[in-house]
Amino acid sequence: MNEKKVNKSIVYMISGIVVLLLAIAGSAYAYYAATATGEIVGSAAGAGLELTIEKLSTSANDDLIPLDNTIDMLTKAAKGYGNNTNNFDANKSCIDKNGYTVCQVYKITISNTSNVSITLNGGVTLFGTNTPNIECAKMDDNITVTNNNSCIGSRTLANNYELNADSSNDYYVMVYIKNIDKEQTDVGVFNGTITFTSTQGDELKARFGATNGAETIEELFNPNTTVLNNNITYQYDTVNNLMEDVAGNIRYYGANPNNYVYFNCTDYPSTNCELWRIIGVFDGKIKLVRNEYIGAYSWDSTPSSINGGWGINQWGSSGDYEGADLMKLLNPGYENNTDLDKYGNTIVVNNSLYYNSENGYCYIGYDATEKLYNNTESCDFTNTGLKNDTTRNMITDAIWYTGGIDFNNTNINSYDIYNYERGNAVYNHDKNGRGNCSNDTLERTTSWVGKVGLINPSDYGYAVDFSKCNQTLRYYNDTNCTSNNWMYTIDTNNKFWYTLNATSNWCAANYNYFVRQNGSMGSIIVLDNLASVVPSLYLNFDISIIDGIGSEDNPYRLG
Repeated sequence: MNEKKVNKSIVYMISGIVVLLLAIAGSAYAYYAATATGEIVGSAAGAGLELTIEKLSTSANDDLIPLDNTIDMLTKAAKGYGNNTNNFDANKSCIDKNGYTVCQVYKITISNTSNVSITLNGGVTLFGTNTPNIECAKMDDNITVTNNNSCIGSRTLANNYELNADSSNDYYVMVYIKNIDKEQTDVGVFNGTITFTSTQGDELKARFGATNGAETIEELFNPNTTVLNNNITYQYDTVNNLMEDVAGNIRYYGANPNNYVYFNCTDYPSTNCELWRIIGVFDGKIKLVRNEYIGAYSWDSTPSSINGGWGINQWGSSGDYEGADLMKLLNPGYENNTDLDKYGNTIVVNNSLYYNSENGYCYIGYDATEKLYNNTESCDFTNTGLKNDTTRNMITDAIWYTGGIDFNNTNINSYDIYNYERGNAVYNHDKNGRGNCSNDTLERTTSWVGKVGLINPSDYGYAVDFSKCNQTLRYYNDTNCTSNNWMYTIDTNNKFWYTLNATSNWCAANYNYFVRQNGSMGSIIVLDNLASVVPSLYLNFDISIIDGIGSEDNPYRLG
């Protein structure tokens, strides 16, 4: 598949609620304005075909207001009346007399560069995130609309159209918000996909609007209030249940925000997928967490000669140490990993089974009956692991912060723990070790680069609605906190929930931070399989949200 970037385009975010008279519509009313950013991405599959999109209309104040869905009005909108005349002015296209943008016009060109004719079907997929009245119309040219039927569909542009060799054809579409003559609820963004398929099986796609899903969510964020939590003021968008932390990350919060997404699909876009949740956007990438646990396994396991058999709380590699057992289970590159079982035998264990959707052996903690460590059991990820290369290729290597946390500090809030995660405090045997509580001398690291991890404690902390929960993390068991934190509701089968970060206290070489059953946070020994494993990951930059509204019944679909 060849991929190329083409011209600049527009993606809209509703930024406020106002009452405006739509000048070219006479009696139609608009209820909001919108800002515009973004670009077009074109992708090609199939030799001899090229697809490009060009935005022809102009933008005045980057405002978007509703438009009456009539042929006459759509044509007038395309011509534009910003110059107070009835003549077309390319510099005023889609601009009304008050200077507001009422539509966008796109020119679509499909070219056949081969030496044989090709029969094509082509259409438009238009996706509006919280913009239910986004619509499009097919145009005869860049200023003429003769049919106000929706251009959404697989053959609305071309229906078994024969494109001759070494030739091209142009199509024009108008995108606008359809006026419904009452207060409208459009408060989001839109993007679209142009798709052409040939009878030979080739497919060509180009997108306009948001270039990726992260941009779509960032454009959704429209703060309308502030919330004070532990003396820190946060920007909140109460319409979309999005908030901005002090580091500038955009996160979903509250009891049940629209952050559901189909992931780990048989194919994309599809509904034959697992449900995951969007934590937020970090450094331009979407961070996901699975909506169910995959089992209960040891975070790490060691022979009784190391730390009394209770494991090592170092997630990534350090020196000759390759990393935690759970890290090897979730990530690629450990397919041939060998270690010791509880009897001291060398076995293949925790060997990238989740990442490759395979079965084998996993560490599950201490065998209380035989009083042996490195206990293992047969585990099967053929149904719960990452299903295919398409899914695996959507995951990016990312920097995960693994700074240690002082679990004796009972006054840690989300801001504090975020800084701990990115700090330099880690367990240090030379400085912290006392007596015989540990004997590993491994140097802990404060970051790890990899594909599949666990949530950071701050992800759980920021998922709560601060306007309803003002507790520190140790006291998140307050019902006002548990009932207003979407992450607490993730199905963990009433078990504890591991996070990525370890503790930094003395004599704590084998303790990890975790979520308790009651919703509070504390520490747990990494050997234990009392805690559930809920994978988390970052999507590649080029992954787009192409459909859905993010609700549990209609999750976002990726493409």
